[in-house]
Amino acid sequence: MATQTEAPRLDLAYLRSVDSRLDELAAAIQTSAVNDVVRAWSQQGSRALPKKVLVSGSSGYLGEVLVRTFVQLGVEVIGMDGSPARTGTTNLWNAAVANNAKAFIHTSTTSLMVTSTVKDIEARGGLAFLGVEEGDEASTEEPRNKYGRSKLRAEMLLEEGSAAAVSGPSVIVLRAPRFFPEDAFDSDALAKSGTLEKSPELSNGSGARTKALELLGTRTSLVDLLDAHMRAMALALSDESRRFRRFLLTPPALLERGEITPDAGGAKAAAKKVFETKFPEATSLFEKHGWTVPETVPRIYDGSLACRPVESGGLGWTPKWTFP
Repeated sequence: MATQTEAPRLDLAYLRSVDSRLDELAAAIQTSAVNDVVRAWSQQGSRALPKKVLVSGSSGYLGEVLVRTFVQLGVEVIGMDGSPARTGTTNLWNAAVANNAKAFIHTSTTSLMVTSTVKDIEARGGLAFLGVEEGDEASTEEPRNKYGRSKLRAEMLLEEGSAAAVSGPSVIVLRAPRFFPEDAFDSDALAKSGTLEKSPELSNGSGARTKALELLGTRTSLVDLLDAHMRAMALALSDESRRFRRFLLTPPALLERGEITPDAGGAKAAAKKVFETKFPEATSLFEKHGWTVPETVPRIYDGSLACRPVESGGLGWTPKWTFP
């Protein structure tokens, strides 16, 4: 009886196991991020840090650097890994409330913001503004994929739980874009043949170009993501007046909402504005590397709330790695 071959996974752990160069690169990025953040936070000892933390997913790419950073800063760490049934958001929240935890930092994803409405806007050549404040196209709509829906449900559970609880931890949700070091893969080819193939835009060796363009909003560096989590922890511990906050971990919007009409043709107009007016030096840099300048920018992510000073309701986050 023929058996169906299981398609290879696209998660970073699998890719590192089959690619020694990627494994070495990922490990080097992790160590560099930990060293940078520990150095910065050691020099500013007045920042509030907890005496003890629980890190779920502690063996993952982000979880590992969080554990290493906390340990080097003198924080007692409890690491947790396991199935979603055992370490799901509901169980973690209930345990946090029962044990009088002071802060609950939840890592979410920007993928839940790419809804059917956003895809429709992109299909007609329009421009979608994505953020976490009122007026954003994807602020209330159901995400398109299972992963996004599960992350949104977790956010809603925490928001509702923090509002309903008489007492409980201060909750901060951090919506993170892509931050893994591996290249993109062609999910359509995987679904059809079960083979792991680089996506078409990487077939000509332009992986570096792809990653550079992702810094327009769909990528952040591990060191910046780690720093944001440390800032969120410190903020939650120092300001318990607000029980729930949500931040998008991308730089401030490349364009203001009124600069480009988000109708058909908006994506082309946005690219022209970004590369000819905002960052004209990027064009010569792309040409130097033999890269083509994109003709469209279909999405503008706005992480300005996270970049505002704490006293203005922000996270006080200043990402080091941005575009250009």
